[in-house]
Amino acid sequence: MNSEVVISRLKASDCVPCSSLLVQQLSEHNISTSPEPLANIMRQLVEQPHHGFVLTAKINDSLVGVAYAAYILSAEHCGKVAWLEELFVLPALRGLGIGKSLLNATMKTAAGDGALVVDLEIDSSHRKVASLYQRSGFTLLNRERWFKKL
Repeated sequence: MNSEVVISRLKASDCVPCSSLLVQQLSEHNISTSPEPLANIMRQLVEQPHHGFVLTAKINDSLVGVAYAAYILSAEHCGKVAWLEELFVLPALRGLGIGKSLLNATMKTAAGDGALVVDLEIDSSHRKVASLYQRSGFTLLNRERWFKKL
């Protein structure tokens, strides 16, 4: 990679472009959404960081990746947990270490904010990203995730 990747906490001016990246991320998982409600969530995280954080990855001031972690109070871990909701790098730039940089920065930011654990899930078909998490010291849990819209 010719240019340096800069990882930083989301700024208000990046909420709309960041939400566009998240739309791409979600569409890879057949989840349809629009940028407007995601930009609103991004703005809330900038204004209320106790809910979580978003990290951006930029090359030459162009947004190329994003990581979004939401904070929860966990009974299982007896404290604050960073739930890594999304980690996304533009497809053309995958395999260059940007995801790893975002993941490392996520763990550092979460620990700095007092989180005890970073928890996450992946789509079972994304073996390449599973390898990233395994190399980074994450443990595979044998669970199923369920949800119900309210």
